[in-house]
Amino acid sequence: MPSLPASTATAVAATSSLAGTFNNHGITSDSSRSRGNFDGLGYSYSTEGLQTSGLTLGQTFGFNGFHFPLTNVVAGAFDDTAAQAQRVQLSHATGSSLAFLGAANNGPASGAEVITYTDGTVQLYTLTFSDWTLNIGQAQPSLGNTIAATAPYRNQRGGFSEGTRTYVFYDAVPLLPGKTLASVTLPRVSRLHVMSMAVGTPATAGQ
Repeated sequence: MPSLPASTATAVAATSSLAGTFNNHGITSDSSRSRGNFDGLGYSYSTEGLQTSGLTLGQTFGFNGFHFPLTNVVAGAFDDTAAQAQRVQLSHATGSSLAFLGAANNGPASGAEVITYTDGTVQLYTLTFSDWTLNIGQAQPSLGNTIAATAPYRNQRGGFSEGTRTYVFYDAVPLLPGKTLASVTLPRVSRLHVMSMAVGTPATAGQ
């Protein structure tokens, strides 16, 4: 049986929502490109570009049977979480799987952490995201990832757009049956960026 991550040995205060853990500004409007920095190199997703795939901040994004809430943030505010073992409460959520929307920067990334249930049971899970451009060491999404949204270009801090396609990926983790969720702890891998989470039942078997 795999050992639990070291971060579980120390209690981490839980936030009531993923938005409470946002620490990165990775999505910018085409009118305020200079504010974003998804990848540490000054590039960001385009709000308007993502809208072409139906992903709109402030609305719910439906994908594979899940309903992902997308926080409507003001220009310059944080809009995703670079994973650093943040713990998020998941009370009153029901379904067979926990799903994530997000992407990695500077190549694909993966990390392990735990899902905690109200009876104290902990479940080890692995979150994997492909590189947001699929241009760094990848010809296709990582195993288990599905492209959920595509933007035809990305923004740059210099105030211009660049014609590199960017992607938002979907990854899902099966939950233990018959148990009630309490919280999920994100991996301690800052190249993993989580935009939204949802609990539900996948529309496609095996995902």
